[in-house]
Amino acid sequence: MIRTLVAAMPGQDVRIFCDEGAQDHGMSSVLPLRMDNRRGALLEGLRAFQPDLVECHQQVKQAVILARSMPEARHVLYRHNGLKAPRHLLDAWRYNARYGAMDGFIFVSAAERAAFTHAYPALANRAWAVPNPIDTGPWLASPPSPSTPLTPSR
Repeated sequence: MIRTLVAAMPGQDVRIFCDEGAQDHGMSSVLPLRMDNRRGALLEGLRAFQPDLVECHQQVKQAVILARSMPEARHVLYRHNGLKAPRHLLDAWRYNARYGAMDGFIFVSAAERAAFTHAYPALANRAWAVPNPIDTGPWLASPPSPSTPLTPSR
């Protein structure tokens, strides 16, 4: 997904922080994080970069910590699935306080955005639905040949 997004933004200075040892697929913008102090290494790298926008995928707690640690940047949480709705008033207070640190929320479906805005109406103006830009065609398996059984053999 990252390769797709970077390809769509030629000329932009994009940095991708990932765990040390992850495959970089030949991308020069990938920066590995030390695993002994991952969060500290991430904050150090981001502060050195001084980004205008920090986009975190999936990781709510990490996104909130970064947003509170670097208020000079805009912070967006990108979700490939939904966020928990509050079950009671304490949850509502806690989640609204947590999510209130974020400048925006991107959901990969309109349905997840709608569920979020229903659960958190005060944050509705910060939520967007952006379908995944990934071309899944190359990921599809070849169709089975007529002689290939459709059920696994024992």
